Amino acid sequence: MKIKNKKKLATSLGAAAVAAIMIIGGGTFAYYQADTSATPLKNVIQNAKTTNLTLTETTGTDYKIIPGTSQAKDPVVKLDTTVDAYLFVEVTDTSKGLVTWEKADGWQVLKTEGDKTILWREVPQSDDGALAEYPVLDGNKISYDKTITNADTTDSNGMLNDPVELTFIARAIQKAPFNDESVAYAVLTGFEPGEEPAVVSTPAQLEEAIENGEPVVLTQDITASGVISAPAKVKINGNGHTINVAPGATRILNFDGNTEELDIDLADLTLDASGAQRGISFYGNTEGGEVDLSNVTVIADMYAINVASNNGPMDINVDKMTAVTGWCAYQSWSPDVHVTFTNCELIGINDKTYNAEGWNDFSTLVLYESAENNTVTVIDSTIEANATTGNKQTLFSNRSNDQEFILENNTYKKDGVELTALEDLRHENSISYNAKAIGLTLTDEEIEQKVAEIKSTGKITIDGTQYSLGDFFL
Repeated sequence: MKIKNKKKLATSLGAAAVAAIMIIGGGTFAYYQADTSATPLKNVIQNAKTTNLTLTETTGTDYKIIPGTSQAKDPVVKLDTTVDAYLFVEVTDTSKGLVTWEKADGWQVLKTEGDKTILWREVPQSDDGALAEYPVLDGNKISYDKTITNADTTDSNGMLNDPVELTFIARAIQKAPFNDESVAYAVLTGFEPGEEPAVVSTPAQLEEAIENGEPVVLTQDITASGVISAPAKVKINGNGHTINVAPGATRILNFDGNTEELDIDLADLTLDASGAQRGISFYGNTEGGEVDLSNVTVIADMYAINVASNNGPMDINVDKMTAVTGWCAYQSWSPDVHVTFTNCELIGINDKTYNAEGWNDFSTLVLYESAENNTVTVIDSTIEANATTGNKQTLFSNRSNDQEFILENNTYKKDGVELTALEDLRHENSISYNAKAIGLTLTDEEIEQKVAEIKSTGKITIDGTQYSLGDFFL
């Protein structure tokens, strides 16, 4: 079947821009790096005395999907370097199979992340200043499968879908002192120009770097000797590795009593606190601050992300987290804490000893009695509650005034079964008030009044529609 409307690829298929940066500084090492992620069709070279990196193309920007055909496309990376270097090309392909391509000889795949494929190769030093050329695509072409039909390129109304994109970004960095392509790429993409991360492979190196406030990149999995007491500023690029904790420790990363604003950045990391109570814990950080987690997995027996009491206002941003797993995935005891989960799996597993009086009932996302003015925003994620021993496990728990859950385009599961009806979701909240938890003694009547306040001041917004807790949950 012929496609009625030929579809154009986005103009980002054309030549990318160049930004080359030379960094010379003190500390553990200085390094040069270069990338081509700046504004397209513009060349900018900054302090690039020993490197010259370009990404060019001569085959134009007008690409049309015609089933069973190929089109010329010749992105070429050119690099001149006076030291041995690693060269990377990030290929982002949003065509979902409409466009096919193969890497040219000499490139290896470092990793694939969703629509993005990272290619790499070593480039030897050049003493004559000549630019070495490295074509990216095999045969300098892209192809379109012969089985493509109208249904692949149009919506239900027969209108063309949004343009697909095939983009290329080139980056380069000196080979030494990394001598490992994955570590070099983590340094190149995970840190700002001028940052000099400590390259860490042992527990002692990790703990020393964190204590000294140095940014960290891991070269292998590490088992910490005990709880890691962390200062207010911590930056770790795990480079796909895991930090475990020795038996007997109660948590992995512990932020306790910091009087400066928190500035925490964790990426491409697994924190495996299996056998320990908490993965990441915050207590008494009086100035609050910001926490950013990207592509991070946190596993704990009890509380994966634990915001305990006496913290100042906090903003927590969690993106592309593979999973947060524990008795609860997230809990907050502190007021004015706002967390956003995007593209995450939030899994609560209640495997605790059965208690007929309900003392071991729990929830995946929990806001406690002292956590007033908290928001939990969950977008494009999965929230799951599982109970294995007879206790009750719900998705949400509200226990104080002015708490809000904002939920957009999520999947909800109970004991492995997807909840597809809004009516089913109405059963998935535990609204309660335990005065003793915050040192109060209240009568049953006063507790009942407090629960009524929680129901009236708390809110839940589901795919754009806002409800009070009392109106929505059963």
